[in-house]
Amino acid sequence: MIDTLYLTEGEQQQFACLSESLREGWKMESETGTVYETPEELYVRATMARFDLHPELEAFVEAVRAGNFDAEIPDDLSEDALQELCFTIGAQGMTSLMTVLFSRIQSDEDLQALASMSMVRHDILKTNADVRIPFS
Repeated sequence: MIDTLYLTEGEQQQFACLSESLREGWKMESETGTVYETPEELYVRATMARFDLHPELEAFVEAVRAGNFDAEIPDDLSEDALQELCFTIGAQGMTSLMTVLFSRIQSDEDLQALASMSMVRHDILKTNADVRIPFS
């Protein structure tokens, strides 16, 4: 079980507003990664995405394309589908999903989902920093 949340300063403030009973048992680390994807990078990722190979994502992807960021990610995603989704939306998309989830937190299960998303975003930010080519 994941028990650590990687949160930005603003997210830490949101977390602090949750009830003490919800916060109990959770560890918090500061998210210091700052290398988010550019719009161009996200566009390239979107054109590379093979969502047609993952029909279980179809409704979610269509909802997001229509601007509905409250759409639910299916619970029964395969590991391949989840990796495809996370790579495509990047750290920016994970942050958007986390923002929506933050507004709905009512249980430890919700916090577990948030912790998982924060860990994925943390890893994406580290990868982005490692592969970003500085242009002069």
